[in-house]
Amino acid sequence: RQTGSSQTLNDLESKVADTRRAGADQNAGGLGWINDLAQGLFAMSRSEVAAEDVGAHSAAIPAVMERRNTVANHVSRPEPMARSLGGSRPRWIPPPPKGPPPQYLRSRSMPNLHESALAAVTAQHAARGEARELESSIQELQDEMRKMEEQRRATLEKELETHKCVELQELEWDLDMVRAELRRVENHAPLFIDSKVGSKDGRVKRWAKEDLAQKLVQSDAQLAHKLRCEKAKIRAAVDQHPEFGQMAQQVREQKLKRLMAALEAAQGRERDAAVLATRPQVPEDNSVASLAGRALRLHAVDRQLTEAEDLYRRALGQAASPDARLLGNFALLLADPGFAKLPAQTLDLQRAREDEADRFFRQALQQDPGDASNLANYAMFLHRARRDYDRAEQYFERACRAAPGNGAVLGHFAQFLFRVRQDLGRADRMFKRGLELEPNNVTSLVNYASLLKRLGRSEQAEGLYGRALEAEPKHATALCNYANLIVKSADPEDRRPESIQRLRKA
Repeated sequence: RQTGSSQTLNDLESKVADTRRAGADQNAGGLGWINDLAQGLFAMSRSEVAAEDVGAHSAAIPAVMERRNTVANHVSRPEPMARSLGGSRPRWIPPPPKGPPPQYLRSRSMPNLHESALAAVTAQHAARGEARELESSIQELQDEMRKMEEQRRATLEKELETHKCVELQELEWDLDMVRAELRRVENHAPLFIDSKVGSKDGRVKRWAKEDLAQKLVQSDAQLAHKLRCEKAKIRAAVDQHPEFGQMAQQVREQKLKRLMAALEAAQGRERDAAVLATRPQVPEDNSVASLAGRALRLHAVDRQLTEAEDLYRRALGQAASPDARLLGNFALLLADPGFAKLPAQTLDLQRAREDEADRFFRQALQQDPGDASNLANYAMFLHRARRDYDRAEQYFERACRAAPGNGAVLGHFAQFLFRVRQDLGRADRMFKRGLELEPNNVTSLVNYASLLKRLGRSEQAEGLYGRALEAEPKHATALCNYANLIVKSADPEDRRPESIQRLRKA
């Protein structure tokens, strides 16, 4: 095509053969692509052109290349050729791919799709490796503890046998003599049992089986007591050994407990990472509302307090002016008693967390003084954490005035009046108002049933427990209180089938 002269197919075939040989000779120098290009052009020309004049049918070659590129899903039409650096040979430049980038290439536009899954898989493998190392360490420590315990027992037996005192040996000899004499008496029962035998010096001895048995018991008791004393002395000396002594074993046991706790934590991280790795990856919304919503779910549903605290702090750091609900929910998280059960929680940390919760509660009430939820939560915080009952009652009253139609707030205030103030009449009226507004509030039903039980109205209390269990059949407090009510109200002398059935129900 470049010469524009008339060339036959045979001449082109000879040129292809020459080019193939040249490409084979100079393949190490980077000319191997010439062979492929020439062979492809010749094959397409042979398949598409039947005439001898290739120049006349040179337009067929772009059509064949177009068909080839279309099938290969690279381009839909012939693309221009570009000159390679340092020569006039043509170089094919593939066009950019059409359509949206594949999922694994969106790290710049949608970073959380790829990085989050990769981080989850990496965390899963890291946790799995850590768990395997901990399992190996635990196995080695357990083998060492068993070996040291066997060595300790062997040392005790050896020391007891080596340093056996003369008095202990004499007691063993006496015991053996009494046993031998008892066997002799049993073998000659008609002669010795309950009979008297005269000796050579005229003295009479009574060798009865009962006497020997009593002596055997006494000798055995003396030997056991002396043996215990000797073992105690030797054990006290062996327990001071630096390798298999009692202190060394206690150190190993404490180390084993720490390793077991670390293994459980690593397995938990591996499970969490596996869930994240298999979960469909979506772009993470790091807005304040999304962070606050995820934190609330982690706190109230999943009970992952530490993760919820991190998300709340991120949301508060991003929010220019946090609203009252966000501040109140974070304060409620900080006041959660579940933090006391976490490892590495000291009394000072708990007090600092309570102080911080108090500060965030006050900030939330400064933002919105009429928020009934924050008022009631702060009142319960003052009641349970601070033991400031006067202020708690004030905030409960403010919450009831702010939301007179909130049955849950009325129920919590009634429980406060019942348990703290012992104002049973006022608590009764408050419970009734709350249950009129929310008849299926399980907490109010159970607490009001406890109040009715205190007032001696057991039948009404039993009805409330039944309503609570209908709303939530697996409510633990309702089940226990209901069973306790049935048992305490039962008559021990009542043997009727229905009474027995009630006790079985309890």
